[in-house]
Amino acid sequence: MPWRWLKLALCLFLLWALPAWAEEGKPLHSERFLVLVVDGLDRQAVNSSLTPNISGVGAAGARAEKVSGVFPDTSAAALATLLTGAQPERHRCFSFQDLPAVPGIFRSLASRQTGVFLFLAGKEEWRLPPEEKVKLVRAPDDTSLTNKVLACLREEQPYLLVVVWRGPALVRAAGGSQKDYLRAVKEADTQVGRILQFCYSQQIFDRTFFCLTGTTGDPYLAFKAPEVKAGVTLPPVSLADVAPTLAYFLGVKLPSAEGHVLWNALQPGPERSETYLLEVRVKELSEALYGARSFLCSFLREKELLEREKERVYSEKEEIQKIIAQKDARIAGLERRLYAWKLALGIFFLLSLLGYWWEYRFLRRRYLMF
Repeated sequence: MPWRWLKLALCLFLLWALPAWAEEGKPLHSERFLVLVVDGLDRQAVNSSLTPNISGVGAAGARAEKVSGVFPDTSAAALATLLTGAQPERHRCFSFQDLPAVPGIFRSLASRQTGVFLFLAGKEEWRLPPEEKVKLVRAPDDTSLTNKVLACLREEQPYLLVVVWRGPALVRAAGGSQKDYLRAVKEADTQVGRILQFCYSQQIFDRTFFCLTGTTGDPYLAFKAPEVKAGVTLPPVSLADVAPTLAYFLGVKLPSAEGHVLWNALQPGPERSETYLLEVRVKELSEALYGARSFLCSFLREKELLEREKERVYSEKEEIQKIIAQKDARIAGLERRLYAWKLALGIFFLLSLLGYWWEYRFLRRRYLMF
């Protein structure tokens, strides 16, 4: 009888303990998403001494070896590419006053009842489509912006928060020296550190998806999240890859995105092995390479047609120049003949005057005797 009660107690204990053990072994997932954008942050300016906080995010997560930017290389175009995954020639957003022509992250999340915030420093007025249910918060400088971000994290519990510090870009736009630029980068790193420190203090750092990126020039890019590999360096990527990667974790679609999900940055798991992630990444890169080669072939064909058209126009130009030269030669001949006639008439007129004068002198002496 005691053994029966002991077995029953053991079964009850296992029923209570197994879910807890399973929960402990369950991997963490991102509960909120922070996209930290340092406008004008160059990859060459990031190092452990000048930017310890930014470097720490890259060291703890996955950072890109190189990042291809956008053309034109402006802050507005780069930010639109970050949020839409499309290149500027497609999203058509070249200034903060332009509305993007393609949907982005904000519009994809519009149907969800989630807190989406965009924090922007500086004086530029950034227009947003009315269908994008995002709260735009502005501040005159980076420090004030960080204060508002911390207040939002403390009070609003946002789901997606995009922060744009503009210090380094504004220094470059004003023609500041390299020393001034590095000072602005250092100040931006301080603001990033304040955000990270708050997440640490609130014990939400390990459950937060961090994307830290630059915009123009040679931008820096790093990811830190529970689903992202730690301490890895990714091969060269594009700035347009940020939005598709973020959309994958948010569970939304970006049909207009030209970038690709950075599958090789993700942690392998039961539903996605390392081989599967690499195969998907290679497949997408192969498709992108095929598209690029097709575009190149089309470009070369158009170039050949333009060369032929150029040769035809050049040949017509030579023919026209020959005709013009013949006309010019004929005109020059006529001008010479006209000049000769004018000269002959002038000489004739002069000789006539001399003849009249001589005749007058001769007749006066002969008949008037003086």
